[in-house]
Amino acid sequence: MASPVSTIKLNTTYRMNGGITSLANELMYDKQMKCADKALEKRYLQLVEADIRTVLLDDVESVAARSLLCHVVSKKFEKAAVFVDTSDVPAEETRVEESICNEAEAHITMSFVHLFVKSGLCPSKLGIVAPYRGQVELLRKALKRISDTKFREVEVNTVDQYQGREKEEGILEDMRRLNVAITRARSKVVLLGNRHTLKEYSPFKKLFEILKDEQIRKLTKAELDGLNLYVNRMKEMDSSVNSTAQNSPK
Repeated sequence: MASPVSTIKLNTTYRMNGGITSLANELMYDKQMKCADKALEKRYLQLVEADIRTVLLDDVESVAARSLLCHVVSKKFEKAAVFVDTSDVPAEETRVEESICNEAEAHITMSFVHLFVKSGLCPSKLGIVAPYRGQVELLRKALKRISDTKFREVEVNTVDQYQGREKEEGILEDMRRLNVAITRARSKVVLLGNRHTLKEYSPFKKLFEILKDEQIRKLTKAELDGLNLYVNRMKEMDSSVNSTAQNSPK
């Protein structure tokens, strides 16, 4: 007679704060996961408020874009996880060789990266999870083009690359992969995509049923234009720094 196999159910997280744990509980863990202690449960992303204001007032010219970025960096508990919906703006996917990429969403992502880093977040603590290798490469190239080499510490991978696998497809239809993408975060997770398209996949349909209205922000054309201006302004400032460095006497 076979001996019984002992199992231990791990239901304590030492990684995610309460907001992200709550979302993961609804998605995967049947409300069984809990934070290790109250400090972890209440932890929020530590950014420098003065730096946030400086970036928003000095670098972001668009009032609409400022409003969106405030939503993204909010430290409110209920906004530990937010979704930015691109369904009302031009953000089309294109096929590149054997993969897929989205230039518009890459631009939006870079605007978030600039804001987080310039607001005091260490780049090595910022991770980007993309659904396709093509999008990963697009974002890595954008980060490498920034002269400040600390931006290269931002980690960009697909879910499967984070897990040491090579498969490309899967996050859209696999709840476990979506859960992995979300639970990579410790204090803040910003999801970006076309809600109209994603809701056709059961994992995302469930996600949208869980998220509250205040966690979902539908991106407007004015906000997108403002984010593009912000990213282009950062590129111009970066080019100016490079030009000054090259022309300075040695």
